[in-house]
Amino acid sequence: MKSAAAIILGVGVALAAAVLAAVSRHRKLATYDVKLVGAIGFVDTKLSPCGTVLIRGELWRACSSDGSELAPGSKVKVEATHKHLLLVKLQDQ
Repeated sequence: MKSAAAIILGVGVALAAAVLAAVSRHRKLATYDVKLVGAIGFVDTKLSPCGTVLIRGELWRACSSDGSELAPGSKVKVEATHKHLLLVKLQDQ
């Protein structure tokens, strides 16, 4: 009986952590956006021309600044921000 309780508790803790991570992902401060200009990151989901990029451990919505498609794993540099949308360009590998 104790092992069942431990499993339920473990699942509950894991679920709570997942919910907190999802909520915090969407709470980005507007003032933090400006500090991202010039940051280097990687494409997470294909930019066609928009998708997501991973910058400093956080996922951001992003569009390629020239409208080109960028494949997952491509190295990008943040050129500008618009609210919570990043404009990025392909960075030389």
